[in-house]
Amino acid sequence: MRPARPSQERRRRWTALRTSLLLLAFAAGRPAAAAADWLLIPFYGVKFGGDTSLVDPENAAGTVKQVFGGSLSLVGDGIIGVEADFGYIPGFFQRDSIIVVDSRLITLMGNVMVTTPLSWTRESLRPYFIGGAGLMRASLADTLSAFHVDDNLFAIDVGGGVIGFLSDRTGVRFELRYFSSVGRPEVSASFGTARLSHWRASVGLVLKRNLF
Repeated sequence: MRPARPSQERRRRWTALRTSLLLLAFAAGRPAAAAADWLLIPFYGVKFGGDTSLVDPENAAGTVKQVFGGSLSLVGDGIIGVEADFGYIPGFFQRDSIIVVDSRLITLMGNVMVTTPLSWTRESLRPYFIGGAGLMRASLADTLSAFHVDDNLFAIDVGGGVIGFLSDRTGVRFELRYFSSVGRPEVSASFGTARLSHWRASVGLVLKRNLF
């Protein structure tokens, strides 16, 4: 005669035990998670070296302007991190004349960071390189409504800097970054292919929060 088959209850218990043992073995074999930190970085800087083919009645794109913004980065012990960056430049197309009454440039970028391992630098200055892509939004309004710019341009940015911590939770960032539009977008006011670029030098306050 064939032996009696195990009951459903015994099979369920054996399946549960086997699953628990497998999960325990998997957890024991996993390496410890690498440390990672969120870095919130409000910054202030200047833009310079600008150039554009967009309508620029006051020829102001190349002048020095203030920049306000912030970055949110996720950086671990290793060499790779990611970042979202926002910048706001008021008066981008304005000098001291009264032709342009309002203008601005907004940048919103997503970037990859390549930095030195934390084991090399510890709490000293940690250098990094950064690059990515996103959007620049240029806006301009003049007194006679003869010119008008209100366009989104696909853009790239590249740069680098250093981060240093003053305490466990706060630090400073010094950075130089270049922004440039790419592609051939259709815009409202441009002489030939739409083109817009500038440099940004900034210093930021770093606020760190441990992820795990």
